[in-house]
Amino acid sequence: MGLDQYVYHFKPISKLEARAFQGAKMEAIPNKFAIFPLMDGMNEKNPLYEDLHKVGHEITFLEPIFMSEEMEKDYGIDSSSTKRRYSNFHEDDSVEIVYSFLDGAERKITLSDEQFRKYIKHVEEEAIITRQPKEVYYWRKWWNLDYELGEVLEKKGTIIDNCGFYLLDEECLSVMASMSKGFAERLELIEMKDKDNLFYHLWY
Repeated sequence: MGLDQYVYHFKPISKLEARAFQGAKMEAIPNKFAIFPLMDGMNEKNPLYEDLHKVGHEITFLEPIFMSEEMEKDYGIDSSSTKRRYSNFHEDDSVEIVYSFLDGAERKITLSDEQFRKYIKHVEEEAIITRQPKEVYYWRKWWNLDYELGEVLEKKGTIIDNCGFYLLDEECLSVMASMSKGFAERLELIEMKDKDNLFYHLWY
């Protein structure tokens, strides 16, 4: 696994636009918008997206959850005896769910789109909604950048973590430009309008 580092350009979404999706199902939100959960898996406030409040607004939306236990009960699957489960989604909207069992056996269950939706439950979640960001620069396996930028952000009270989005102010951009001629040149070409912002993102 490597270190992938990005700079994303976010354009702001208005409060009125965000409000239009309050309480909406996730699948009803157009792809030109992005959703970032406010709570993490431990049901605590997620610090990874805190900076995105600069370009987005908080909403409550309905996230689809696959109720696997209900499906397994209907099809006689003993989850305690399964080793692995994975799904294949087909062009006709059917879903094939494959179970590998501890005894080496395998079973495939194919659900039509209508059957699959029977096991979908929508759960209310809190999130930040933004416009879909545009990737404007990318580095791979450049740990020095992560360290140098991390030191600058830590002084501002921000700790860089995997999958987070971090606002880049003039000081941060200056550090990055001094380390990368390519980024410095690209930075001059990015058309920034009022309230647009650049964010650093990493994945490893």
